[in-house]
Amino acid sequence: GGRLHSGAGGPPPARDRRLDGGQWRVGPEHDAAGRGALGVVERVRGAEELPDLAVYESDAPVEPVYAVAFRSDELWGRGEEPPWTVALDLWESYLEEAE
Repeated sequence: GGRLHSGAGGPPPARDRRLDGGQWRVGPEHDAAGRGALGVVERVRGAEELPDLAVYESDAPVEPVYAVAFRSDELWGRGEEPPWTVALDLWESYLEEAE
């Protein structure tokens, strides 16, 4: 993983609209777990270098990282077991507001 950061360029302010309980989608342009799935942001985990660029650059941009809760059936489809909650840590630019 990248380096964790705080202070300037660190976590977003306490009143981040992503924490208001609305649904967020993992953008289709990102090769991230959960691509296209709807989830709810549970909390801010901090800020970290954007991994998509950190492997290529020594000074990659730093973004807030959110813990996002998804239903298992939203990620993998309906199964025989009852759905459970899956939490993924995702960077801010991976998320787009659900319509």
